[in-house]
Amino acid sequence: MAVKSGPKRVPRLKTLREAHGLSQAALAARAGVSQAMISKLETGENEPKGLRTALAVAAVLAVEVTAIWPAASPHPRPQHRPKTGRASQQEAAPPSRKLA
Repeated sequence: MAVKSGPKRVPRLKTLREAHGLSQAALAARAGVSQAMISKLETGENEPKGLRTALAVAAVLAVEVTAIWPAASPHPRPQHRPKTGRASQQEAAPPSRKLA
């Protein structure tokens, strides 16, 4: 039996909206979108239809778009892999000098 996953929630949007003391309707009016769109964005039912929507919502909340939707970042965060083995020891050690 397959388990149906629920919508992907975007808690940052709701948290930021509430921190600014805005209702969904007030945020929607300031961003130029419908209250239903804000509700769907908060529950993860919808993603912003375009860059204009994402930028407008972020501007009202005075944050970068990636503060609300991290996946929107054009520059993914680098993956940090621990260095292990002999190669990492050689990289960490200063180069040896040969005396002539």
